[in-house]
Amino acid sequence: MNRLSLGLFVFALAACSNPPPPPPPVAECKGLGITSITPSSGPTDHATTVRIVGNGFSADTHVFIDKAPLGSLQVSAPAGASGTTPVVADSLVKQTQDVVVTSNGGHGATDACRARLPGGWTWDNEDHALLGVQTQQPAPGGNGVGVLAPIVVTLDSEIVPASATTSAITVDGVEGTVSVDDASRKVVTFKPSAPLAYGRAYTVVVKSDGAAAHLQKKSNGKGLEKDLTWTFKTRCERCVNASAESTNTASGTASSAHYKLHAMTSAPIQAGSATEAGHNEALGAVTSPQ
Repeated sequence: MNRLSLGLFVFALAACSNPPPPPPPVAECKGLGITSITPSSGPTDHATTVRIVGNGFSADTHVFIDKAPLGSLQVSAPAGASGTTPVVADSLVKQTQDVVVTSNGGHGATDACRARLPGGWTWDNEDHALLGVQTQQPAPGGNGVGVLAPIVVTLDSEIVPASATTSAITVDGVEGTVSVDDASRKVVTFKPSAPLAYGRAYTVVVKSDGAAAHLQKKSNGKGLEKDLTWTFKTRCERCVNASAESTNTASGTASSAHYKLHAMTSAPIQAGSATEAGHNEALGAVTSPQ
């Protein structure tokens, strides 16, 4: 045997005595699977809380959208989990990605023990939110409201002006006009065509998204989640007369009996008149100013 042959024989013998290490064992998946994620879409600029349903989940389960892990993950073994989606670059808008579940010690979306929901999640930056309300005037349950007061609703988003109609906002059959402010297009005003009645309760209804006529959000055409309804009451006419009479008295003051009379009569009674004296006598009122 020449030197070359001897060298090859020694090399082959060394290779056989030192074989390469075996591949690492594949983790046992134990029926790991994923069937759904709800909701199945959401924006890129803020987290969305999602619910994942599947099987074989455990304390070691991890969930990913593509390779980005869900935050605040809570696993309800063996069939459910919840968490929040990651915030990602806007370049992924409208891009559909797989939802991946790993388990049994898996710490990445490329681990051998994993289940996949192809195209389970879509990044969607469109506005799907319903219209919301910030303030109402007169205030709900308000009392003593002026009969000429308009009804004003301030919304949280710009609306389509043409959607603000007397069918979208009603006040107990009262006729009037509806307008939207030109600056923000968030303030809707219902102005009655005539003064409201004194001392009467009125109910305002702003129709919701399900109604044929409703206030429509400019970005997506959506309306309120449900009808906005509230009640207020106008001031009484006798109270108005009493207030006017008190300012017309010569001394600028009035007796307690004088106010009492006005609460009982619909027409003003002049201070010091025979009518007032008769009523004061009947009531046993003290006529000296308070």
